[in-house]
Amino acid sequence: MDRKRAVKRWRDYFEEISNVEFEHPAVPFASPVYGPVQKITVSETEAALRKMKSGKATGPDDLPADLWKSQRSLDDAGSTSRHGCGLMMSERKSEKRKRLYHVFIGDKTVHNWRNYREAKKAAKKAGGRC
Repeated sequence: MDRKRAVKRWRDYFEEISNVEFEHPAVPFASPVYGPVQKITVSETEAALRKMKSGKATGPDDLPADLWKSQRSLDDAGSTSRHGCGLMMSERKSEKRKRLYHVFIGDKTVHNWRNYREAKKAAKKAGGRC
């Protein structure tokens, strides 16, 4: 019985420290740039994505590197501006296997799905070439 209480206490302790949100520091403010700004090329973006380490801490935008590297989200981010619809996956780290696939048109989420195939069908139905 004593061992069970000790195991429960350790489990509670680790759940508490693993799931507590902490405040992120404010994103530093930079003065606006006046004048011509060079466009970011695809090769520069791909090089930056290769340097990102998966599963590491997020940057000031609070998006994990895995999301940026995800070909699915990159393709859909581009298709949203061209076709007005898309499909994106999100995952809750606190809960195992809690993935949601969001079908959206423009800025509006149409539906959330737990199954990728169903979400893909809905995205195709919603906008044709999602």
